[in-house]
Amino acid sequence: MIEETISLGNPLVIEKNGAEYRFYALSCNGSDKSNYEDYIKQKLWNDYDLELINNGPKYKYRLPARLFGGLDRLLNPVDLTEENKQFYIELLKKNVKKMIKFAEEINCPFAVKALFDLGIIDDSKAKAVKKLIAASAVPEIAALVELFCAETEKPKSKKKASSK
Repeated sequence: MIEETISLGNPLVIEKNGAEYRFYALSCNGSDKSNYEDYIKQKLWNDYDLELINNGPKYKYRLPARLFGGLDRLLNPVDLTEENKQFYIELLKKNVKKMIKFAEEINCPFAVKALFDLGIIDDSKAKAVKKLIAASAVPEIAALVELFCAETEKPKSKKKASSK
């Protein structure tokens, strides 16, 4: 397993195991303690969710960390309540274009593909999202435009000729 800590405003731990990724939003509360030790290592997922969703009060997160943390919780929903799941879905849908940009910054096509798989990328912002993915400087993300087309384009129905 490869573990990397990057920064998109807040540190973000990315664990890669083969083709699978895990994303953990990190934050410190001004002391030596961090949410990683308090929640993630101990697998206190509900506490982690509440901090991430409410952006505190104990820890503060920047948007990229919240988005990747939310994505990971949807992909790995251990002890994820339905209410928290819906919050993460709405947060990601509202910020889908930003999430694609952040995934591009860290060269992570897995995150964009996961947005498709979870139904976060849907018809609601189809044109803008398709354009953003196609223009990606990361070839693996740009290649996902084909997946987008396959998922969102519906076969055209044949119009019946009207008889007069």
